[in-house]
Amino acid sequence: MWSEKRKQASIRLFVYRLSLVSVLIAFGLAIMLTSCRSTRPDDDVANGVTVNVSIEPMVLKADTTETAVVWIEVKQNQVPVPDSTFVSLVTNLGSISETTLTEGGGGLATAIYKSTDEPGVGRIIAHSLGVKDTIAVILN
Repeated sequence: MWSEKRKQASIRLFVYRLSLVSVLIAFGLAIMLTSCRSTRPDDDVANGVTVNVSIEPMVLKADTTETAVVWIEVKQNQVPVPDSTFVSLVTNLGSISETTLTEGGGGLATAIYKSTDEPGVGRIIAHSLGVKDTIAVILN
C-alpha cells in the first residue's frame, strides 16, 4: 500500500496538473477573446474611427493587490484623435476607472486595472466616438 507521504505527493501532483490545465484553458480563452472589435474600422457607422485596447500584464494573480496598465489607442481616419478625447471603460471582473481622456498627442489614453480575489477571465471594454474594443485579462 501507499504510505501517507506518497498519497500526499500524489494529491499535490494531481492538484498541480489540474491548476496547470485550468491556466492553459483560461489563457486559450483569453487569446480567443482578445481584441474582439464590435465595429469594423472600415464600417460606415464608425466614421473611420478605430479603438485598440491592450493590457500589460495580461495575466494577474487573483487577489486585490495586483494591477495592470490598460492602453487605449483612438484614431480617426488613421490619425490620432485630439487630446482630451473621452474614453469610457467597463469590466466584468476586477475594477477599472470608468473614464479616461487621450493625452500626449498620440491618441493614447491609459487606465489602471485592479484585480479581484475571484479567479477567472475578465473582459475590459473601451468605448470612444461610437466604437469599442475588448480585451481579456486572466486572474488565477
